[in-house]
Amino acid sequence: MTFEEIQKTLETMLTVQRELQETQIKQQETQIKQSEEIKDMIEQGKEQDRRIQQLIGYSITQAGDVLDVQMSLRDIYTRLSKLEDQQSNEDSD
Repeated sequence: MTFEEIQKTLETMLTVQRELQETQIKQQETQIKQSEEIKDMIEQGKEQDRRIQQLIGYSITQAGDVLDVQMSLRDIYTRLSKLEDQQSNEDSD
């Protein structure tokens, strides 16, 4: 092999190596970008989970409040009924 042939072969090898390295760098950049996107999606998922838990909590609290109001109304109706009974008993005496 002549010096020129060796030089040409080395240049070709270096070109191939450079192209491989550039491809690897691009792949790494893509992986980093995808990793960041995945982290963002995980964080968004956690935030949505927190919101769902809040909504469930509000729903349970609201259902409990409705139940408390219904029980209070039932107590009021019971007291009213007792008062009406007492008044009708007093009227009949």
